[in-house]
Amino acid sequence: MLRIKDVFSPELALQKLYETFQHVPEVLSAIMLLTAKEAQFLAVLVDGKTISNGDYDVGADFVAPRVDGTVGELRRKHYFPIWDESIRVTSDSGRSTRVKRYYIHEEQLQHLLTDPAAVFNKIKRSSWARRTTRETHDIDNLLKRRGIDGALKRILHQHYQHKAISPKQWKVIEDDFLHHCTTLDAANDEDGGE
Repeated sequence: MLRIKDVFSPELALQKLYETFQHVPEVLSAIMLLTAKEAQFLAVLVDGKTISNGDYDVGADFVAPRVDGTVGELRRKHYFPIWDESIRVTSDSGRSTRVKRYYIHEEQLQHLLTDPAAVFNKIKRSSWARRTTRETHDIDNLLKRRGIDGALKRILHQHYQHKAISPKQWKVIEDDFLHHCTTLDAANDEDGGE
């Protein structure tokens, strides 16, 4: 398996990306924001190759450390259409685990060349939906563990944790916040719970 740096130096990676997207200003603008490592990874994927981490042989063309984090940035921060395939492997200790191999579909690459705004917007919406779902799940768990009052107090303490607030000030903040919650509950009850 090849290491990315042996084939695509940061300079060669940028050259590959500029040549590929020379007539697509939206993509060129996004490429200008990439780190050297992100540009190298993207150049490999745009070249039609696959990447995985070097822990297990999953048939990827290239291996690199910390692949998941770099690909995550390319997806979530820059909205490139990178797909993954989860492959089950057996570790040295005999345990079963999954490893991801990353790639870009040729069809998605063509779409990126012809309508980059649509591709970026679709991935942006998808990323937002996943993040919102994850946040909702976290809030639900917090409410289950602590109840509404406990959850709200936890959120307040998290927000103000690095500020010098006396216990007396904490009490005023908590009481005021809980008063607003009680007012909202009462208003909701008057409206019939709608």
